[in-house]
Amino acid sequence: MRLLLTRPQEDSSPLATRLAERGHETLVEPLLTIRPDLTAPLELDGVAGLLFTSANGVRAFALRSERRDLPAYAVGEATAQAARELGFASVETAGGNVESLARLVGERRRPEDGALLHAAGSVTAGDLAGALRDGGFEVRRAVLYAAEPVHALSQACATALREGRLDAAVFYSPRTATAFVTLVQAAGLAESVRSMTLVGMSEAVIEAGKALPWARAVAAASPDEPAMLETIERLAEEAKRQAAGPPPVAVAAPRRRGGGGALAAAIALVALGLAGWTAWRQWESERAPRERGFDPAPLTQRLERHESMLARLGSTPAAAPAIDPARFAEVERTLARLGSGADQLSTRVDAVERAAQAGSGDSATETAALAALAQENRRLAEESARLAAELAAVRREVASLVAASQQARGREGLALAVAPLREAVASGRPYADELAALRAAGGGDGALEPALATLAAHAARGVAPPARLRAEFPATAAAIVRAAAIDNPASPWWHQALARLAALVQVRRVGAVEGDGADALAARAELLLEGGDLAGAIATLAPLAGAPAAAAAPWLAQARARVEADAALALVTRRAIGG
Repeated sequence: MRLLLTRPQEDSSPLATRLAERGHETLVEPLLTIRPDLTAPLELDGVAGLLFTSANGVRAFALRSERRDLPAYAVGEATAQAARELGFASVETAGGNVESLARLVGERRRPEDGALLHAAGSVTAGDLAGALRDGGFEVRRAVLYAAEPVHALSQACATALREGRLDAAVFYSPRTATAFVTLVQAAGLAESVRSMTLVGMSEAVIEAGKALPWARAVAAASPDEPAMLETIERLAEEAKRQAAGPPPVAVAAPRRRGGGGALAAAIALVALGLAGWTAWRQWESERAPRERGFDPAPLTQRLERHESMLARLGSTPAAAPAIDPARFAEVERTLARLGSGADQLSTRVDAVERAAQAGSGDSATETAALAALAQENRRLAEESARLAAELAAVRREVASLVAASQQARGREGLALAVAPLREAVASGRPYADELAALRAAGGGDGALEPALATLAAHAARGVAPPARLRAEFPATAAAIVRAAAIDNPASPWWHQALARLAALVQVRRVGAVEGDGADALAARAELLLEGGDLAGAIATLAPLAGAPAAAAAPWLAQARARVEADAALALVTRRAIGG
C-alpha cells in the first residue's frame, strides 16, 4: 500500500522503515513539530515515579534530568521502548491509553509511596492526573515540550493527494487527524481523499478525521503500534483479494432424507475436488505472470503486446526472424484441450449428482452408489494429475519457445528481458531470476558483462527503492548529527555531556545549511534527496569521517547499491534499443 504518515519526524522515520520492510511505500508528512522546552520547571524532590504518555515526553525528560533510577510507567510499548533505550532501569507498559496507564499505576503503587511526575507536552489527551488524583495520588504535571502544528501541507504531500498516489493516511492521535482535516480543506483538496482509507489508532481518531469524505475509516483493534501495523496488513490483504477478483463459489450437495448422510458427504467431496481443480487453474493462471515473467494467455496476444512495447522503445529490428507459427498453434491446441478436459470433469460430476439424487434410498443402492462415487473420485484425481503434468509440459514448451525467440531476434529478445528486470529492480525485491533471463537473452554479448556483474552483486537481496531511501534518511541524518555531537574529544567533559543530552531529542537543522559540519552536510544531502538527486546526496555525505561516517554507512551502502543498479540498467537498456 501507499501510505501517508503524519506523526512527528522522529516517530514517523522508524515507522516508515518498519512499513518498508513489509513492502509498503510511505510518504512522511509531519503535522506536528516537537519543540523541547529547556526552561520549564522540573521539581523532582519527593517524586517516587514517572509517568510517560509519549516517546517525546521521555526524550524531553532525559534532556532535562540524568535521573534514570525512578520507576517509569509508559502508556504503550513504543513509549516504553524509548525509555529503555535512554537507560531507565525500571519500565512498565500499559495498554495504550491514559485509562489503562492509570489502572497500571493503581495496581503497582500506593498513594503514600510518593508523588508521581507526568512528563507532558503542552497539549495532552485524556485526564491522567484527574484519574489518579481520584485514587488519592499526588500528580505533578511538568510541561517539557510543545507539539506545534504545521501551517500548510508540503508540496510533495499536496501533489500526491492531487494525483491520487496514496491509498491510506495513518493517524495516531485525534490532534493530528484534526490538523490534517484543516490543512486539506484549506488547500482545496478534500475531494482527493475519496479513494483513500483513514486508518486511526482509536475511534476518537476516526471521529476527528471523519469531516473529510474518505472511502472508508478503520480503527485499530487496540491503541498501540502493533495493532496499527496489523490493521494496515489486513487492509493490504483485502486490497489484494479485491484486485484478484471473487473466489470460486462452492455449491452445496442436495440434502436427502433417510440414510443418505454418507452419500451426501461423498457428493460434497467430489464437488470440492472440482472446485479445488478450478481454483488451482485460476491460481496457476495468476501465478505464472508473476513467477515466470510471461502470460499463459493466448500467445499471439502476448507477442502483439511485446511488438507494441518494442515499437515504443524504437527497437523492433527491420528483419527479425519470425517464430514458427505452427509450434505456437500446437501449444494453443494443447491449452484448449486442457480446458476441454476440465469441462468434461464438470460434466461427470453433474452426472454423478443426478444419479445420486435419483437413488432409491435402500442400503444396497446407497452402498453401490457410494462405491461408484469413490471410484469416480479416484478417476477425477488421476485426470487432474495428468492434466497438471500436461500443463506443466506446455509451460516448459512455451518457455523454450520464448527463449528461442529471444535468441533469434537479438535486441528484440534483450528488450523483452529488460522490462521484467527493470520492474523487479524498481520494486526493491530480489531479481536473480529476471537477471538470469536477461543473461540468456543477451546471447553472450561481452559489452553487457560489466553491467550484468554489477546487477548480480545485488540480485539476491534487491536494492532499496528511492521512496524507501527517502523515508529512511531522516533517521540517518539524526544519527549523523547525534554522532557528531558526541564524538568530539577536544571538548571539555561537561560540553560532551550536554551534547549527549541534546542529541537525545534529535534536533537538527534542515534545508540549505551552509558549512562543512556534519549537520550541514546532512541537511544539504536531505534537500538533494527530496529533489530526486540521490547521487548528489551520496556525494554530499562523502566528507563525513569518524563516528558520523559510521552512522551514515548503512544508508550510504543501500543508496550506492541503488545508483549502481540504475546505471547498469541504463547501459543494458541502451544496448537493447541499439544506442
